[in-house]
Amino acid sequence: MTWLARLLLLPILALPVVLISAPPASACSCVSGTVKDFVEWADVVFVATVADGLGENASGGVAETKASVEHVYEGEVDDVVSITTSGSEASCGLNGVGAGETWLFFGTGGYDAVEVSLCGGSTVADSGLRENVKKLLGPGEAVVAPVDDPGDSDPGGTPPWLLPGGLVVLAAGAVALIVRSRRATSPSA
Repeated sequence: MTWLARLLLLPILALPVVLISAPPASACSCVSGTVKDFVEWADVVFVATVADGLGENASGGVAETKASVEHVYEGEVDDVVSITTSGSEASCGLNGVGAGETWLFFGTGGYDAVEVSLCGGSTVADSGLRENVKKLLGPGEAVVAPVDDPGDSDPGGTPPWLLPGGLVVLAAGAVALIVRSRRATSPSA
């Protein structure tokens, strides 16, 4: 065999080694969409401020954070919601969400748990995007954190039973003084 034939044969012999040792390719491929598409694909559309952020998860798995909901355009979500996504951008995980950032989320699920993805359209909430969503879904509604039940006692405050209990003790004391003073002033028999 000539040296030219050997040179041409070498890449052919090396090809199986390259194919066997190459790691499997993994990449997220999203179908591009418009705000209208994202709204149609989502169960819930809302604005929320992220507590701890969502970052790349070394193990792949699932990344999760809590977020305080400020405004709901579509669907039902609690005032604090758990946001989950794939832990890797290669599998379409929504990563790079910073703590304290306010985002417009397009997600699936609802109430206390919502799943989002890189392909779903979720992004930092800016006024232009919010206006587009309002045109499609209407004004939505602002979320107000629930106020504690007035019957609940605040561990650091005054217990709710203290005022009525104090009034009962004062009334009983007043009655006892009146009875005592009448006995002292009544003539002896």
